[in-house]
This record gives sequence, structure tokens and C-alpha cells, in this order.
Amino acid sequence: MTNSIKPRLLLEIIAVGILAFAGVLTKTAANVAFPAMMAAFHIDLGTVQWVTSAYMLTATLVIPMSAYLQRSFTSLALFLSASFFFTVGTGLIVGAPSLALILVGRVLQGVGNGIAIPLMFNIILTAVPRSQRGMMMGVGTLITATAGAIGPTYGGLLVDRWGWRMIFIALLPLLLGSLVLGLVTIYGERRPARQPFAFLDYGLLALGLLLILLAQNGLGEAAPLVSLAEYGLGIICLFLFAYRSTHTATPVLNLAIFKNAAFSWLALTYFTTFMVFLSMSFVLPNDVQLVMGRGSMVAGLAVLPGAAAAAILSPGSGHLLDRFGARRPILTGAGLMLVGLTIFAILGGRLRLWQLVATYLLVMVGLGLCASNIMTCSLDGLAADQQAAGNAVLNTLQQFAGAFGTSLSALIINRAQRQTNLAAPMATACGMQEIFVLFSGIILVELIILTVALRKRR
Repeated sequence: MTNSIKPRLLLEIIAVGILAFAGVLTKTAANVAFPAMMAAFHIDLGTVQWVTSAYMLTATLVIPMSAYLQRSFTSLALFLSASFFFTVGTGLIVGAPSLALILVGRVLQGVGNGIAIPLMFNIILTAVPRSQRGMMMGVGTLITATAGAIGPTYGGLLVDRWGWRMIFIALLPLLLGSLVLGLVTIYGERRPARQPFAFLDYGLLALGLLLILLAQNGLGEAAPLVSLAEYGLGIICLFLFAYRSTHTATPVLNLAIFKNAAFSWLALTYFTTFMVFLSMSFVLPNDVQLVMGRGSMVAGLAVLPGAAAAAILSPGSGHLLDRFGARRPILTGAGLMLVGLTIFAILGGRLRLWQLVATYLLVMVGLGLCASNIMTCSLDGLAADQQAAGNAVLNTLQQFAGAFGTSLSALIINRAQRQTNLAAPMATACGMQEIFVLFSGIILVELIILTVALRKRR
């Protein structure tokens, strides 16, 4: 009986998971809407990508607070806060007359999702019996992976028929349902004691990450020295943050967990896995639209099989980890990702639409086998009192990986468009092939690291 999952706990996870679902849904759906938004606001790809990057950067900056928030507030208080921020942000985007207000709405959505994602996984880690934790971590990943799977198709359908704002309008009933379910199932069982928060350390982290993204976004502009200075200042801020975090009793992120070498290497591969995955969800829909000249709906359908495969495999791969250990599913998944990305890198723009769909399916099957298992494996290697901190670190890395990868992909494409004399579709195709070559190299290094890191693990 002690190993069973109570129905109320499952509904609690679902209520919080809906908010996480909505966040990932808008993240992937917005990528399909970029050409329509570029036309509506007369902006280029490097500017419109901030609709995604601003959201992910905000979530990146909120997630490091999750360990402090979970120590200081009840689950119900955190859930209501997440619901409030995400719903207000969605409403603002629906009526926003300018890109600036859309970005404000995306920031508010990022705050809500930055609270909801670690809250969902923390509930799983603390309340689910260990014998079923791998499966439930897979279910938690399934909630967000399903959003990633249907997001492009959802966005493409709505953009083609009713315009890009409908992506956000259609979310409002879902958010209301999440609120009602959460109010019924989530209780404030404890009254935690609030602890001091290291505002200076948090400011250093926020400034460092923001400067790095701003620098990367500006590398293709006329003032590269400014971007290099921003990079330098960003790295200095992160270095100071890391130093202070290891010399305080209440760090924003407990970086002491990186003394665990196995966790450090697995966290690095977790970052690279999601950088590639979230960047591909940006690159491929725009490839279909800007290079192949297809509509938003076709772009959404092109990535649906692969994203759906990753979503379906998430809980099953967790079961494989519970039964056989980490090496088999993780190394098999990373290997499949490498094969698919290598095909993209070699053939690139010569792929037909059905071949693109099949190759992306291969990449995403690999992702479904390894992503959530890397997270579970890395957290299982930590002591029980470090797992909340590890959860916060990994979710921070995941969100920043998406913002960093999307910004990097937009930079490469814009540079290719400006530095070649080719027509816009061909120049865009050249930029995308450069991205695939880069990602293939990253996953190759990741596979080597995983092979070494998991060698002695059962």
C-alpha cells in the first residue's frame, strides 16, 4: 500500500502539469507563427525570436528561485501564483497592439511557467514512492512533451484559419480548468518558515544570463565589440554568482551539488540535449515555411510525428530505466539523435518534405529515450536533501538551453542571409545546414560523455 499513488496526488500533478503544458504549448506553437508575426509587425527573424527567447529567459530566471519558494511557501500558494501570472500574461498578449506588449505578456507567462515546472517535478520527487518515481518522472515529462508534440500543429492550424492571436485565446479555458482542479486537490499541508533570499546573488545570475543572450543576439550587427563586451561582463557576473553561491548558507542555486562529478557531467548533457531539441523545434518549422515555401499548417504537421513519438516514449523510457538501468535507454537515445542530425547535416536542403519528417522522427525517438532518463539518473545520484536543489538546477539549464539555442540558431540564419548573395530561401537553407552540422558535433561529444559517465552505473 505504501507504494501506491493516491488518486488525489495524481490529480495534483495533473493540475500543475496543465500550466507546464500550456507554457510548452505556446513555446512551440509560437515558432510556427513567426512568419505571420514578422509580416504583421514588419520585423526580421532575429527580432521575432525574442517572443520565444523572452519567455524562456524569464522562466530560466524564475526557476532558480524554486528551491527557496518551495521552502518558504505552500504548494497551493505557489500554484495560485503560477496560475495568476500565466493567465494575466496570456490575456495581455491577446489584446496587445505592439510587439513590446507581447513581450511583456510573454515575460509574465515565463514567470508562471517558471514556478509551475519545478513545482510539478518537486511534487513527484517528494510524494511519489521511489519504486514508481522513474515512471512518474516520465509522466511529468510526458505532460510537457505532449505540448511540444501538438504545439506546432496546434499553432499552424490556428494561424492559418484565425491568426496567431488565437494560439493564446484558445488557452484560456484550459487555464480555468487547471485552476479549478488545483483548488480542489492541492492543499497547504504545511506552513513553512520563510528563509532569507540572496537578492545580490540572484541579480548577478539574472544579469549574467541576460547579457549573454543580448550579446549573442547582437553578434550579427554592426558593433561586434559591444557584443564581446557584453559576453565578458555576463561571464564575470556568472563567475561572481558561482563564487558567492559556494560561500553562503542560503544560495539561490546550491552549486555545491556540482562537487558530485557524475551529476556535473549528466547536467551538461541534459543542457545540450535540450538546447538541440528546443532549437530544432524553432529551426524546422521555419525551414518548411521559409525554405520550402509551405504554410503554417504544413510546418506544424511536419514536426508532429517526431514530437508525438518523443511524448509517447517518455513514460515508457522511464519504465526501461526502472527495469534495466540507465545505460541502455540513454545511450541508445543519444545515438539515434546523432544519426538523425548527421543526416540533416549531410543532406540538408536536398531533403524532401517526407524525408525531413522521417529524419526528425528519428531524432525525436532518440530524445524520448534519453531526455527524462538523464534527469532522473542525475537526481538519483544526489542525496535526498539535495534533490530539490538538483531539480532547480536542471530545470534552469533546460530553459536557458532553449533560449540560448534559439538565439544561436537565429543568429546563424541571419548571418547567412546577410553574408551571401543567394536568394533568401537558399541563404536560409545554408544557415540551417550550418546549424545541423553544429548540432551533430554537439551530440557526438554528448554521446562520448554519456558513455564514460554511465559506464559504472547500473
